[in-house]
Amino acid sequence: MSQYLKLALYISLITLFVFLRRNIDAFPDYVNQQVLVSIFSLAIVLLFFRVVLSIFKIIYKIKYKSSYNPTKDNVIVGLNNLFTVLSVIAVFITFFGMLGIDIKTLFTSLSIVAAAIAIITKDLISEVIIGVINSFSTKIELDDYVKIGDQKGKLVDIGLQKITLLNDDDDLVYIPNTKFYNVELINYTKRDFRRMSVDFEIAIQYVDDLNELEHEIVSGLSEFQDFIEPNSYAIKIVECTKDHLSLKFQYTLKDMDRDLQRRIRKSTLRQVINVITQKSKKE
Repeated sequence: MSQYLKLALYISLITLFVFLRRNIDAFPDYVNQQVLVSIFSLAIVLLFFRVVLSIFKIIYKIKYKSSYNPTKDNVIVGLNNLFTVLSVIAVFITFFGMLGIDIKTLFTSLSIVAAAIAIITKDLISEVIIGVINSFSTKIELDDYVKIGDQKGKLVDIGLQKITLLNDDDDLVYIPNTKFYNVELINYTKRDFRRMSVDFEIAIQYVDDLNELEHEIVSGLSEFQDFIEPNSYAIKIVECTKDHLSLKFQYTLKDMDRDLQRRIRKSTLRQVINVITQKSKKE
């Protein structure tokens, strides 16, 4: 269903529920009017949120046209998350309203209990707040290739409680929002996303010359030369200890392809193993 049809449907339903609420006296006496008023009010509020969300989606569709994707736009994801939070609050208030309980009086009389609940649910509340903030963030976007702590992969979802990554092994990794907020974040997509890196360690005794090692690795990737930018190869030292080197082999793909990236990574590591095997035999 298009956004325009949804918007028209939501507005029609709001009109219907407003009409029913104003004519509540027309219902039979055996019907609990207080419950009906609460239900109609909740429906009006939730539908109003939906109308606002639909209007934003229509504006984005007009502004971004072909590039618009409601499932991959941070603002739309943020609004969906915000809608979920507001909906829960509205349902909570309506539930107590149906019971004839005043919310202000309830929280005043149960201030100690409310404080205890706040302490118990502190982490949950923090995750929800961070989730809403992340949804509107411009630092990360859906489909960005990122590193969060020691996890690396494509960002596929920004939820109210967890961030979801699709790593290089096609595993879904769920990271709590509080952890995401407190660890180092690297967004590789903000640079040239075709630039790839393969990290590995090698004993110093097997490295006579870094240029020679780079040449041997590149030679082993000859079958992929049509997919890699020429002269984009580089090997860098990440860490050096007395026993081993931590190295980063980099190259730039002509076109982004996750399957190709995985195959090149495997071939690179196999070539490193071949280099070590050959040199160990010579010794």
